[in-house]
Amino acid sequence: MSKNQKSTLTSWRTITFFSILFVALFAALIGWPRVAKTQQDQTTQKKQQMPTIEEYQPKSTLITREHKVERAKFPFIDIHSHHWNPTAGEVDQLVKEMDTINLRVMVNLSGGTVSGCSAPWRR
Repeated sequence: MSKNQKSTLTSWRTITFFSILFVALFAALIGWPRVAKTQQDQTTQKKQQMPTIEEYQPKSTLITREHKVERAKFPFIDIHSHHWNPTAGEVDQLVKEMDTINLRVMVNLSGGTVSGCSAPWRR
């Protein structure tokens, strides 16, 4: 093979290589906006399928025996309660309910009082 033929062959290889590279880049540039739009549409669909915090109602998978605690083992204090101007009868009823659950002290943050009774209410 002569030197001139090698040069021509190398030139054709170079031209072919760069032509293929150009076509591949051109195809990528043409197709890229479609791919980006498709990904954006999928993201939008996922966001639309996501429930709001109000709609989110997960189902528990915990399986165990139920044990309702109706009375605290030890006396406890409720430091945040609201009772607006309770009557003496309402206070008596509240104290009875407090006794049933072992609630020892309740702090009324509404500012209401009963004559002769100061907050917090005690048994």
